[in-house]
Order: sequence, then C-alpha cells, then structure tokens
Amino acid sequence: MHKPLVTVAIPTFNRPCGLQRTLKQITGQTYKNLEIIIGDNCSSSHETQTIINDLASKDKRIISYRHDENIGPFNNFKFLLNKASGEYFMWASDDDEWSSNFVSACMEKFTDNVGSVMSGIGVIIRGSGLRYKFPILEISPAKTIYENAIIFLNNMQSSLIYGIHKKSLIEWVINEQPFDWFDCYFVLKQIILNGYQIIPEYLYTAGVDGNNYVLKPFYPSAGRVFIYFPFYKACSDLILNEAAFTNEEKRRLLFLLTTITLSNFTNYEKESQHNKVQQPYYVLEQYLLDEKI
Repeated sequence: MHKPLVTVAIPTFNRPCGLQRTLKQITGQTYKNLEIIIGDNCSSSHETQTIINDLASKDKRIISYRHDENIGPFNNFKFLLNKASGEYFMWASDDDEWSSNFVSACMEKFTDNVGSVMSGIGVIIRGSGLRYKFPILEISPAKTIYENAIIFLNNMQSSLIYGIHKKSLIEWVINEQPFDWFDCYFVLKQIILNGYQIIPEYLYTAGVDGNNYVLKPFYPSAGRVFIYFPFYKACSDLILNEAAFTNEEKRRLLFLLTTITLSNFTNYEKESQHNKVQQPYYVLEQYLLDEKI
C-alpha cells in the first residue's frame, strides 16, 4: 500500500544535544516515508552542523538548510513549511520527544474531513525531572465543529500545533505575521475549517530544558508581558465568519473567548499592569478592543 510522504520540519538554534535527540527519534519512526528538513537558524556552535552532517551522511532523507543570519523562530517555521515537499507536514522542535509510532498512529487517522491529527501531550521539565500530562481533549470528526471548538477553548493546548497536518491546508501560515498565542489560533482555525482528530494515547512529549517553563512573547517590552488584541481579533473573526455556527453558538464562543483572554491578561499581567488587572471591564473595553493599545 502506498504511504504518502510526510515532511518533518525541524527548526533548530544552538541546541546540538536536543537536535541529536530529535533526529534520532524522527529517523527511528516506524513510518519510513519521511522527508526530514532542518532549518539551522545561524547557530553559533559548530557542533550543530557537525551533528547534522554526520546524521545526513547516514540517512538520505535528511535535508539541511543553514541561514546566514538569525531570521527569528517564526520565520524559520515558515521557511521550512515553504520548503516541504510532502503531502503531509509536521514541525518537530529540537527540545521535544516522540514515541516511535507517533507518525504511523497519526497517519492512520486521516480522513477526508480531518485536516490535522495529534496525540495526547506529555511534558518533561528536564532541569527538575518533573513529568506530567495534559488531559487528552476529545476532539474528533464525530463531534460538531462547535463542540470541538468549545472543547479546545476550554483547555487551550498550544502544543497541538505539533501534530501532523495536510500541508495544502496550512500553507496560509507562510503569509502570516506572528502574534502571541498564534499557535492556539492555528489550532482553532484548523478545528473550525478543516477538522482535528486527537488520538487518546500519549505519543508526544513537550520538553523544557531548564527548571521552569519560560514565557516567550513575540514582542517583549517593558510594562507588559503579552499583547492580547491580535489573538482575540483573529479568533473573533474566525468565529463570526463561520457559516456552520448558529448566532447563538457564535455568541457562546465569543463569550468564552473573551473570558479566556481576560483570564490570561489577569494571570500574566498581574505584576506588570496591576492597576488594569484590578479593572477587568476597563481591560475589555480599552485593552482588548482598541488596537492602538
């Protein structure tokens, strides 16, 4: 039976040990029809290129690109998507881990109404040795788009972006600009427009190399942690423009989205913007709905 080509895209930067682990686990997948492309974001260490050259000489599925300057993580993600040849596509970070049957298990779940497939998500904090698992979201084509959207918004798991996707359905990312929680917007868009399937097994582990998870805002600056409006606006537009939702379903989804965004604001900005956090209605009116802030 013909097995379609899956492109595994590995963005990397100054993490040679992690890259070596990732390449070992990806090349060791039971699903063999893989194109493995690496985007080295101008790593300063020669060790990164040494590892790539060594493994590429042993596995002809590996294709490597090195940027002459650091183009930023989001642009590296887009670069690799643009270079991919496979009908199916996945990003693979150089600090994460996969069971050997991850690709095979995901590929078995694709149907005409499923555009993305992911497994349950575990987490390892390598600095402390702590491991835990996120609850598996029961998102599937057996449910309505509205039901799946509600499930995701009630428990947004950004790492769902690291599933496998039909490449033609996510090429829109190439023309996008990054914003905070873009990964969650990506997942919600796939759920609404193309369908998501979550496998009820833990086959993927998100890795953190330090002792704690480090927040990574796209546009860090003094006086705030994240910018909330772009995510809120993009998701709102997505919901409002979806013909499959009734007006009542749109109202419920927008209410949930607003509640979640306010909760994130009060959680992450309680130190940097204490006065605004104490006035949630002010936040809703002035912070979320005013692009200029």
